[in-house]
Amino acid sequence: MNEQTPKFSFGIDMGTQNIREVVLSEMNGQITVVGKVESPQNGGMSKGVVTNLRNAVHALEAASIEIDRMIGMNLVDAYLSINGSNVGTAPTQGGISITGSEITEVDVARLKEFAVSGIVPDNRELLDVIPVEYAIAGQGGIRNPIGMRGVKLEMQANVVSALLPVCMNLKEVSGTLNINALKLVPTAVAAGRAVLLESQKENGVAVVEMGAATTSVAIFVEGFLQYFGVINIGANHITNDIAISLAVSTEVAEEIKMKYVTAELIDNDKPMTMRFGDESISFTKTMVNQIVEDRLIDIFEHVKKEIAIAGYEKKLPEGVVLTGGGAEMRGIERFAREHMEVATRIGLPLMDVTHIDNETKKPRFAVAIGLALMMNDDMREQETRVEEKPMSFFGKLFGGGR
Repeated sequence: MNEQTPKFSFGIDMGTQNIREVVLSEMNGQITVVGKVESPQNGGMSKGVVTNLRNAVHALEAASIEIDRMIGMNLVDAYLSINGSNVGTAPTQGGISITGSEITEVDVARLKEFAVSGIVPDNRELLDVIPVEYAIAGQGGIRNPIGMRGVKLEMQANVVSALLPVCMNLKEVSGTLNINALKLVPTAVAAGRAVLLESQKENGVAVVEMGAATTSVAIFVEGFLQYFGVINIGANHITNDIAISLAVSTEVAEEIKMKYVTAELIDNDKPMTMRFGDESISFTKTMVNQIVEDRLIDIFEHVKKEIAIAGYEKKLPEGVVLTGGGAEMRGIERFAREHMEVATRIGLPLMDVTHIDNETKKPRFAVAIGLALMMNDDMREQETRVEEKPMSFFGKLFGGGR
């Protein structure tokens, strides 16, 4: 990148309950958080899908006005999160003949285009093609073939896609505000960019992004995304369970959850009373924590199933990394570790970023920071690309080898 001019990258996490935006600036090799916003969604989204276009636009507009004011400019390009059971991965493979003396970015882009041909149905949008490995003349295990020589280039890859209407509606929300969604990235994948070391992705690790309405799982092995899945249970289900069990509103239940809930089951039968206006609610910590424990067991059982479906049960040396607002619950790291019997830690978005405030370090900002970092990565790659040859759509979208 130009050593004198700052480059800005913009990540927008479109959640069910909140919108989180982060703007990063890179200059002289240092990446700094220059703006961050967290604002309510106001009923525009549910489980990764736009459910009310007007509300979603208004919520994004409020957040974007604040971020523009904070950084003193209007940013028109951004990476957006996408989530929900409509997002998925599928394996693919393909091979092409090489006509030149050495393999170029154009060849890699052509191979990706060939490998996904016929894989993605017309009702789905291709989000990414993630190479697992390349092979030249039958010799596999190659990570980046650019510059190598051979007459045949092959690739095994994972294709990430989502339902076309879901993607179109997300882009409609941002486009209404003149924000160009350059890329849609699954939530747990984006979070992984913010909280994982390359060595962890190499050894094998699962990112569990605990959102308000969903919990998404991204599995990285040998440095690449191998699987992405979504569970339609999130932190809001805990709130709803408390509301139903104590016969209170969800607003009251949320306050109880924030003040008294812990993922560690503690016996405390001393009655507690909270006042809400003219109403008082009596409960015990034991009662509330049991409600929470039942729901967390449900969530982590589903996480275990997702990992097993992907074929990585007891095969992830780096264990599980928890991100999202749900990961901020007291005691959840220990609870997850004991229930899933796997190494577990809370994912804090600290990677590659300096001058990050304590609020932005929290797990709920991992997706937004990861989105901005991924945009910054791609900007770097585009600017340092040696070859300036014309590329197909796939070349422009995916670039060369990863």
